[in-house]
Amino acid sequence: MKYIFCIFVKNDNPSKCEEFKEKRAQTIFDRYGTYHYSTSREYRLLKEKLNEWIPLEQKTEFEIYSKNVWNETKKYKKELFSNWNHKCYYTNVKLDKNQHYNNETYPTIDHKICVFYGFNNNIDYKEIGDISNLCICSRWANRKKQIMDEDKFVKYLNENNFFNKK
Repeated sequence: MKYIFCIFVKNDNPSKCEEFKEKRAQTIFDRYGTYHYSTSREYRLLKEKLNEWIPLEQKTEFEIYSKNVWNETKKYKKELFSNWNHKCYYTNVKLDKNQHYNNETYPTIDHKICVFYGFNNNIDYKEIGDISNLCICSRWANRKKQIMDEDKFVKYLNENNFFNKK
């Protein structure tokens, strides 16, 4: 009965109703052991069978680690952007989400301790993908930073007379 209420009173689309979302997530969890079908083993096997995904056995350890980091990172994307001050974390330059994604001032998510460093130093992927290790910076800064950690990059910015907030 509450779904009918949701459809007719709250929203004309039941899939946007919180009660519906919760029921769908629980059903998927009961069937596949995960809250999103796209992260289930069954989905992976289907994609591999259709030759749309590379089998995990053929991926390198780094590719698997990187995938795990980015899956963890995605969990915090909404929170990260909702608390963002619209400036580059490293340079304090105002960024614009409406720019083309290749624009130097387009905002990107950066790992303060980079994925490569985390992999080489056996740091748990959950720690590298955690919100405490994430920031939003310009595409330019993210590209320049490459595999430097936060402190080395700030030092690089200061040595090269780039405006920096730190």
